[in-house]
Amino acid sequence: MKRTILITLLCALAMSAAGCGSGSSSSSEAKTTAAASTATASTEAGTEAVTTTKKTEVTTTTAAVTEAPTETESQTDAPFTDAPSAEEAKEIAEALEIIDRMQNGAFIRDDSDKYVSDNGTEYFNVEIPGLSSIADIEAYMNKYMTASFISDNYADVIGTDDPVFIEKDGKLYGKVVGRGRRFSLSNPEPRIEATFTGGYSLFVDYNDYGAPATLEICVIPDSGWKICNLSFGL
Repeated sequence: MKRTILITLLCALAMSAAGCGSGSSSSSEAKTTAAASTATASTEAGTEAVTTTKKTEVTTTTAAVTEAPTETESQTDAPFTDAPSAEEAKEIAEALEIIDRMQNGAFIRDDSDKYVSDNGTEYFNVEIPGLSSIADIEAYMNKYMTASFISDNYADVIGTDDPVFIEKDGKLYGKVVGRGRRFSLSNPEPRIEATFTGGYSLFVDYNDYGAPATLEICVIPDSGWKICNLSFGL
């Protein structure tokens, strides 16, 4: 009987010990699960924090966009057009002298080839280097002179009722003009100065009937540099 009771007690103790082991295992598993959950949460939170930080940095370091200047600003800041070059100035001065000579009859003519107009003016076949028609003369004058300057100073070269030049049968004729030239350039190397708003002055030396003088040629930009005024005897 005592042996039976002893065996029963031993079994009870064994079962009790087994129950404690199971409870401890469950507790450990719970702790492990909790730790894992905490670690996972911490990792996710850290990842989110890093992502947020990176996004903030990208947004913060975005370069500011600089607006391009408006057309009005560009035009306001743009400097006035450059002055004529020395080569352009010399070409203009020489063209002025050629046109002035043409107006005053300084050209090569063939006295054997004559034409008399309806008003009795005698014209002779002429030779002008590079200019063989009224259209050529007109284009040449328009290249170096404004329309108003031509009208005020050289209208009779190819215009008016009594022009210096006419064209007949495809040939250029000029009339004998009994007047001298207004000037003869002695040094066609102009001095360029900005003397008025919107243009420049070309100062050249010329022979004023034996006396040295200076001619001021005023030019303005008009599809190229063109003469708009002259001042003699400076």
